[in-house]
Amino acid sequence: MADRASFPILKNSVILQIMEEVEIPLTEAELVEPGRCRERVREVFARLLMLCWGMTTESSLSTLPSRITSTAQSTFTHPELYVDALPEIK
Repeated sequence: MADRASFPILKNSVILQIMEEVEIPLTEAELVEPGRCRERVREVFARLLMLCWGMTTESSLSTLPSRITSTAQSTFTHPELYVDALPEIK
């Protein structure tokens, strides 16, 4: 049997604390029922992407698709697989 990677399952309170620390507002209701607030969840994921990519302004979000394409082309064997990785952000 192959080894599988596993990640700890975080409690809601821990996730909310982390989000507060990185200054991304998120309520427990949004965390527990993301389907009821899809647009807000999109915003949270976009802010997380911005944080991970070192982007500091909302206007930087518009450059994200080109950054994905550029990174994919320079990093991956088959970059065409990643061009549409984030269609919701475009």
